[in-house]
Amino acid sequence: MIKFTLHDIFGYLLPGIITLAALTVLSWSFCFPSHELSLSWLADQKWPFFALVLLLAYFLGHVVACIAAMSMHYGTMEDSLPTNVADSIKLKAGDILGTRYDKASDSKAQDLLNAICDNYNLRHDKQPYREIREMLLYRIDFCRGLTVSFLVLAFSFMARSVIPGGGFELGHVKKDLNWPVVLTVIVLSLIGSSVSYVRFRRFRRLRLTQIAAAFLVLQHERAPKYPPENADPKPPEKPNPCREE
Repeated sequence: MIKFTLHDIFGYLLPGIITLAALTVLSWSFCFPSHELSLSWLADQKWPFFALVLLLAYFLGHVVACIAAMSMHYGTMEDSLPTNVADSIKLKAGDILGTRYDKASDSKAQDLLNAICDNYNLRHDKQPYREIREMLLYRIDFCRGLTVSFLVLAFSFMARSVIPGGGFELGHVKKDLNWPVVLTVIVLSLIGSSVSYVRFRRFRRLRLTQIAAAFLVLQHERAPKYPPENADPKPPEKPNPCREE
């Protein structure tokens, strides 16, 4: 059974709704610039129309997620962790692969390193890791999606500002799309995109830290317990004087 999770809502649907609104403004600007954008007709629509709109927004959310993934990577452990900790993780990941894993400079090597650590944690850790992992993942995708969708919204109103045309109608009230309204939407969209990008970087750093910490703890817990190297050797057994020759 397919489940509709919070990841679908925050990671795809909400950014898709903003993108759909931005594309509507772009279509209005380039295709029907002299017409008024009426919003009152939405109240007369039935549920199949809104279901179709949500489906289209969900699809656009996936498109936005693809664009965001190409421009905003999940990041590297070297950027989020101390050098000695990242080197320790690469050494232990190399033990799992059966090879040396000294460098992880390109994106493919970083993706492999993150996947090794993440899948090791999923196989050996308990439920809390999965819950925190899912929480951080949908927050990362949510913030990435908002970064892109707010930029598209700002661009759409920039286009509307340079193309002369009609205003919009809400109920029986008609208003012109004047410069203060357009400028306010553009500024708020750019602020929303900037804040979303800052939050994306924070959640990305938290995710990498969580992967690294869980991986190191599990490696330590599952490592074979050997006696310390500097331990005193076992003293020789003294002969028993009462033992018969």
